[in-house]
Amino acid sequence: MNDLLSFENATHELECRHAIGSHGKTYYMRCHVLKKMSDGRLKLRVYGERYWKDKRDVVRVRYVDAWRVFER
Repeated sequence: MNDLLSFENATHELECRHAIGSHGKTYYMRCHVLKKMSDGRLKLRVYGERYWKDKRDVVRVRYVDAWRVFER
C-alpha cells in the first residue's frame, strides 16, 4: 500500500450501519478509493473500526457498493 495514504488525508467517507437490536446507528469511516471494479463496486482502504474513538490506526481493504461512498 502507498504510505502517502493516511487517515488525515482521506478523500472519501464510507457510510456504514451498525444494527443494534431493532434499531441501528449510522456512522461514517474515512477511506481512500483504490480502484473501481468492473462490477461497479469500489476497492477502498478504510480507516478505523466502527464508530469507536481512537481506532484510526486500524486499516483494512474493503470492497463495497459505490453508492455507500461519498467525497469528503
